Amino acid sequence: MSQLLRTYGKLLTSVFVAAVLFWGLMLILLPQATIMERALIAPKRSLDSSVAQTLSNDASTCLTVLKTYEKDAATQPADNGGLAIPSMNPGGNSGGMAVPSMGGMAVPSMGGASNGAPRPYILQCDRADTHKQLKRDAGQPAAYIDTAYGLPTMKVDDKAPLPEQMKQAEQIRDLGQELAAKLRIDESTRSRFSSDNFKTMVAATRIPLSDSAKASEAASWENKLYGLMGLRFEKNGDVYERLGLTNLTRTLFFAILVTMLALVICYPIAFKAALATPERQQIWLMLGLIIPYAIVELMRIYAWTTIIDNHGLINSMLMGRC
Repeated sequence: MSQLLRTYGKLLTSVFVAAVLFWGLMLILLPQATIMERALIAPKRSLDSSVAQTLSNDASTCLTVLKTYEKDAATQPADNGGLAIPSMNPGGNSGGMAVPSMGGMAVPSMGGASNGAPRPYILQCDRADTHKQLKRDAGQPAAYIDTAYGLPTMKVDDKAPLPEQMKQAEQIRDLGQELAAKLRIDESTRSRFSSDNFKTMVAATRIPLSDSAKASEAASWENKLYGLMGLRFEKNGDVYERLGLTNLTRTLFFAILVTMLALVICYPIAFKAALATPERQQIWLMLGLIIPYAIVELMRIYAWTTIIDNHGLINSMLMGRC
């Protein structure tokens, strides 16, 4: 600090120290605190209230589609749509052989959908089932909305008449909405923090592989290393891998590699510049090193794109000389 004060003075040193503290607070400490908070909070999609709300949304969408289908079916005539189909026997005589008229054929219409005819497949109606599975950790027994919260087992029966299907979808929508509201109140009184995300990260995931693919994967040095670390193993003939820890290990490896490479390249340059540059020029050298890093990453990406893009500055100059 005394060296900084002698070199840059009190005012400029105070500015540098304040900038470093502000930089560390805004770009290091606060993001790390935010990341830690998110890591300790389970995602909303895994909550029972979210599953109940999804059930209600699917039933609501199913009801809307069924109403639209009923409306479209009601506008279609029950016959051949009003088209006059000429008879194959226009003269009334075909040489004694009876030729049936095409106008007498039964042409199916959408109007029969409300009378029990099967409707088209609707994904949301298939999902509108109170026997929907809840999110549970690996190893825990499966749980379902109807059995866990005492709801009647209901679903939209695609073989029922259309009015009955709409009634079923409406009931499921109301049940799901009521249960979701109740669960949100219960969940708001409990602590949001848990270790479920970390359990998911260390959980092993089964990877379906053929025999040839399994042999090829086992020969990879990376997978051998994961096997020694316990991140990849085989159990009962199936391959399992802890994907969360695998991605974390790969990220840390490349981060350490980049840090070491930066130290090897940048530290000698910084050391040489600090010793070879006069004190008066150190201010401009330091500003020249700090200002590029003060620019946001996205702006630097666009700047490099402008320079090295196919239609960028360098390639345009080279193409112009060719």
